[in-house]
Amino acid sequence: MSDIILKHGNSLIQHGPLSDRVYIMKLDPDECEEVIDFVKTLATENGYSKIFAKVPISLITTFVARGYEEEARIPELGEIPRGIAFMSNFLTKKRKKPGKTREIMKVKSATLVRGVSRKSTSLSSDFSIREAEITDSADLALLYREVFASYPFPIDDPLFIANSMTEDVRYFIIKHEGEIVAAAAAELDYDTRSVEMTDFATNPVHRGHQLGQILLDHMEVAMIPEPIDTTYTIARAVSHGMNITFARADYEFAGTLINNTNISGSIESMNVWYKQIVHL
Repeated sequence: MSDIILKHGNSLIQHGPLSDRVYIMKLDPDECEEVIDFVKTLATENGYSKIFAKVPISLITTFVARGYEEEARIPELGEIPRGIAFMSNFLTKKRKKPGKTREIMKVKSATLVRGVSRKSTSLSSDFSIREAEITDSADLALLYREVFASYPFPIDDPLFIANSMTEDVRYFIIKHEGEIVAAAAAELDYDTRSVEMTDFATNPVHRGHQLGQILLDHMEVAMIPEPIDTTYTIARAVSHGMNITFARADYEFAGTLINNTNISGSIESMNVWYKQIVHL
């Protein structure tokens, strides 16, 4: 069961026991102090061990003064500065202590080597790629259900996927013999002129064909007409495949979110990667 998403004023917040956290997903700057108070009460009442916030860079000092620390930053890019900071308030010592440290460092070291060669990403003729439609929601949900033992959002629910398509989320799919075998989503945020490349999933039978890289390349091209300056992702810190995919696509490493997200069966640390979109 996924955590709860709720509106507080004009801000969007997720909380629940799955990821054992409160997440300020979207913050109205005019509500900053009120939201900080609200999520602290929410975390205390429910015994959560972390509060996580995605906020404008201009609010970093405000959050630091309220006990938060910066874990990652997407710098100000584009003509209008709209940088993003990922701030965290650890409410227990255990939550702040990362697990799998050696594995995380090994992945990071491998992906930060700029000499890593990029493999060919052409799609063979028996595969097809396109943007998903609402009628694909059930098949998309089935793929996500098969790939992830747990996920921070209910992407295994066709209704959730269908609804998100009406709220600035664009899904892209690769099909083989009529079946969706890989998928990803682009979550557009016009306020920050950014897009999160997320929800990457590939059927295990079809791994090894660089389908994640092909999806990412296709999605980046699809974003060029959008009023977006920055594309970014939040990837599992222990996932060599996803981190290398973004490193090869010339994304910059922004930081690691410690013990942040329940994905694939447990709470894991996540890496943030970003790059600027080049408009034609």
